[in-house]
Amino acid sequence: MKKYFICFKPKKELYLYLKDLSQKIKKYNPELTALYEEELLHLTLHKPIVGDYKDLLSDFVDQIAQDFSKTKIILEGFAMFNDNLVLRVHATYNIALLWVKVREYIEKMSNELGNGEDMLHFTLFKNIPKRKHVNCPEDIDTEPFFENKEYPFEYICLFEKEPKGKWVEIKRALIT
Repeated sequence: MKKYFICFKPKKELYLYLKDLSQKIKKYNPELTALYEEELLHLTLHKPIVGDYKDLLSDFVDQIAQDFSKTKIILEGFAMFNDNLVLRVHATYNIALLWVKVREYIEKMSNELGNGEDMLHFTLFKNIPKRKHVNCPEDIDTEPFFENKEYPFEYICLFEKEPKGKWVEIKRALIT
């Protein structure tokens, strides 16, 4: 069976910030693997769904791009989510509305209920061992967390999991 997920890709300024942040943290925690080393940093809007939904999801991605153009996000700060080090995203009204719309559509289409305890986030590092202390350098730029800096998105994307386990982007819609 096929697996899919929808996510946002940030524009260059935010992407470079997230990558720089990850590089600085990795310098102090060399045993961790930064997510950007394996895949593009992104904001996932729901858990992966299983089924033959490629056409429905592709059309839905186009609709989301149209309905939520000019949507921006605000970063909140670091958190642990499951065993991942993440950067939380503030749920502005537009982001919250978008998140709910995507999740409701996915749940209705696939008859799968989402995880109600989710949080909007960018994953920076995965699979951090329990009780592992992650060292954060003092030179991390925290201005975006405290200055409510807004970042636009570039694309909303649809990914499909290949038989070998790699996620591949199969649809991209520009958010203008």
